[in-house]
Amino acid sequence: ELGLDVLKDVLQRIEGEYVMDKPPAMEGRFMSMILNPKPKK
Repeated sequence: ELGLDVLKDVLQRIEGEYVMDKPPAMEGRFMSMILNPKPKK
């Protein structure tokens, strides 16, 4: 739960600059998500 809250907080802070490619997911004992920069127009 704490890890998910931390990742959600990070996503909110960088929301305008990055997009989430892969939502937060548990991988063994680790939780991760994949972000990419938004394309420049």
